[in-house]
Amino acid sequence: MAATGFRLGVPRAYAIAWPAYGAGVLALDTHVGLGGERALGVLTWLVLLGALWPLPALARAQALGVVAFATIGEVAGSIVWGVYHYRLHDLPLFVPPGHGLVYLTGLAVARIVGERRIVWAAVVGSVGWGLAGLTLLPRPDVAGGLGVAVLGAGLWRSRARAAYAGVFFVVAALELYGTSIGGPQIANASSPTLRGHRRGTYSRSTCAIASISTSWSG
Repeated sequence: MAATGFRLGVPRAYAIAWPAYGAGVLALDTHVGLGGERALGVLTWLVLLGALWPLPALARAQALGVVAFATIGEVAGSIVWGVYHYRLHDLPLFVPPGHGLVYLTGLAVARIVGERRIVWAAVVGSVGWGLAGLTLLPRPDVAGGLGVAVLGAGLWRSRARAAYAGVFFVVAALELYGTSIGGPQIANASSPTLRGHRRGTYSRSTCAIASISTSWSG
């Protein structure tokens, strides 16, 4: 069972530093070509390694596990299945290490807010967002609803629920920001419920699910 940010010693400063860095990378990515995108990838890997350096071994292992699991999901969703695509129709090199930074940020957020408050906020926020995706969009966001259901199970069953809740909010914020500046869109999807939408709840729940799966192995 995974420990949360309280026991993993993740600095509270990570709650601000890495979202700010991620927002900067997403903004720069809209103005660079393939070479610039690769440079951002190398930089983000270095930033992740620097963020992991002062942390205990368990926190490092969990963050790298999130990177591995989420990368598999990104390859499947964006390249194999074509559920969504990035601007240059590839998997940007900064995305895999970015998942690790998101996970560390979620731990820091949970440490600041407190377990009970952040878990209840995540339950209310994810259920509300999932229902909105199923009822208010022109086409129901079925994939997002399923993702929210899996996240809800983790929030209910796991002792690391605070970490998952923190990750949910971090990913939600970055996704809303990323799509607002021209981030990845769902396109050419085989399912009519996905075609023409942005990544939405599908992506917000994916990173949290990745943290659940890898943390259980810690």
